Amino acid sequence: MKNNYSFKQLINKEIISDFEKNDIFLSMLNIIHTGNLLLYTTSFSDLIPFFTKEKYYIAHKLVSYKGKKIIIKGEMFKVSKSELINFIQKSINIGDMREFLISPILTNNKKEVLYLTEDSYYLYKS
Repeated sequence: MKNNYSFKQLINKEIISDFEKNDIFLSMLNIIHTGNLLLYTTSFSDLIPFFTKEKYYIAHKLVSYKGKKIIIKGEMFKVSKSELINFIQKSINIGDMREFLISPILTNNKKEVLYLTEDSYYLYKS
């Protein structure tokens, strides 16, 4: 599976090393599988008040499996809150939404993950 999706709309994105990307992505994926669903909506504007931090991780949720091992095929970046919100709104407006996992860059144990699909948006918390 080849990933042809690019984050070209994100101008000021910070690249994340593959090692760090794997740990962060798997942590976010675990939260959407085992965490508590706090919000489900079909309107992205309902999620905007939950963007309370200044920096976020955004990952294209594209995976493949080799046995039980998850192989991450999507890209992941660090980005500012304002650029992230603009990017998502543009993606919705031009019909180019993908599955994304989004999480604030935090140092505490409470973790939130936003899971965005083409037409539904979820907020999970561990």
